[in-house]
Amino acid sequence: MKKFIFILFHCLVNTLAEAQSDISTSITGTVFDKSTRQPLDYATVSVMHKESGKLITGSLTDSEGKFTIYNVPFGRYKIVVNYISYENVSIDNVTINIEKQSVSLGTIYLSPSVLSLAEVTVVSDKPVIENRIGKIIYNVSSDISSQGGLAIDVLKKVPQVTVDADGNVELQGNSNVRFLINGKPSSIFGNSLADALASIPASQIKSIEAITNPGARYDSQGTGGIINIILEDNKLQGISGNTNLSAGTRLQNGSVNLSAKKNNFGVNGYFSGNWRLSSKGGFTNTRVTTDSTAGQITTLTQDGFNNSDRLGLRSGLGFEWNISERNTLTGSVGYNQFSFSSSGQTDLEQWIRDLSGNNEQEIFTVRNSESSRNVRSIDWNLDYTKNFKKEGHELDVLFSSTHGRPVSGYTQTQLYTGETVPFEGSSSNNPGTDNQIELSLNYVYPINENFSIETGFKTVFQNLMSIADVSVFSPSFNDYISDPLQSYNLKYNLKINAGYFSSDVRLFNFLDLNHRITYDYTKM
Repeated sequence: MKKFIFILFHCLVNTLAEAQSDISTSITGTVFDKSTRQPLDYATVSVMHKESGKLITGSLTDSEGKFTIYNVPFGRYKIVVNYISYENVSIDNVTINIEKQSVSLGTIYLSPSVLSLAEVTVVSDKPVIENRIGKIIYNVSSDISSQGGLAIDVLKKVPQVTVDADGNVELQGNSNVRFLINGKPSSIFGNSLADALASIPASQIKSIEAITNPGARYDSQGTGGIINIILEDNKLQGISGNTNLSAGTRLQNGSVNLSAKKNNFGVNGYFSGNWRLSSKGGFTNTRVTTDSTAGQITTLTQDGFNNSDRLGLRSGLGFEWNISERNTLTGSVGYNQFSFSSSGQTDLEQWIRDLSGNNEQEIFTVRNSESSRNVRSIDWNLDYTKNFKKEGHELDVLFSSTHGRPVSGYTQTQLYTGETVPFEGSSSNNPGTDNQIELSLNYVYPINENFSIETGFKTVFQNLMSIADVSVFSPSFNDYISDPLQSYNLKYNLKINAGYFSSDVRLFNFLDLNHRITYDYTKM
């Protein structure tokens, strides 16, 4: 009898578990600002186990303040809603069971937090996502799940940013995006964006700013917005550092950061790199073409493989000198390198038959190909900042320079199966330079908390050079001969002088007006 009861109980438990797995449960609600009655987007909603306090699941609110959390297991929970600069709200005794599979929490109002303290020291982690006026900040250092990848992987987590399979980046659906490192341009982005993003380990990134409404101080490049990658820094007194290492069967990552600071002067250095292990990929495809006029059916089959390697390195030194309480001088120099190489072979088989299926011609060839890309760049800058007594009153003078050396090349030959001399082929060597120097001055003066003005100017010198030296294979000479029809030499020089004036006005605590006047003079 006891054995029968045990078997019956075991079957009942399994039946309930299977039933729950097929049930779609949910918790919904809306989060609003209590004072303005406006929705709060990107507020964090956490589902905590009532007894243990363990985090079970969670979600973020959308632009209308709404959230929906699906597939919540049966149980009793405490719902915690938080948003930066607002007081947390907790809702106890939320139960999900077979009788109550969907729970609506209605509208949840958060009140701005107001504290008056004589002295306080706060040590806490930043939220993963911060929503600011005109931009969204994704704090990579607060998301442990992002530490093992690359910059291109982190971008996929930034709201309003999309990255396709080829590494193309869009901000709010616009691909005309300008990339900056620590607010400054770098020639590493000028050759291949996907390659540049694959050379920066995620462990080296502090945060990523997606600026959807750039101010007048930025260049007209990047009308779709600006993505600013902020690298890690360390402002602690004394000597400190950290190391991040990750390894896998496809990708190896590593970074080292060291800093030393005494009183008002500090220096820092870093080295990071990633290496994608040699990988081999294969492919096979067949194409059938029918030409009714010629009375022929052509079948082309391609069967091949490709090997590829990738390596990215970054290193740099920097300093920060607090000359006085309100005057700061900073500078840095960085070296970036990215290299990619691939080689492959493709076997091609082509049959030409008549419409009755009789063979008219058979062609068997082999195509060999090799390609490589290598980009090196050196970036350096010197920045002076003066902060006046009034909060937000600031003068900034920046001199930055970036020098890039991209080199690419390829070789491709095609020969008949069983032969050693190709019947056709081509090769190319493409060296180039990408140099840019920029001098800018920016001045910000807040008249009051709701009205501020900003003005500045900048001068930019850019020099680009690219050479394409293309050669074709000559079977009669059994060698490559330069082809002037496909070869070229490009030189491009650009000078920009620009000035701007802008003002920001906030009306009625919810309406922001921005006025801009810019002048640009470009000479090529």
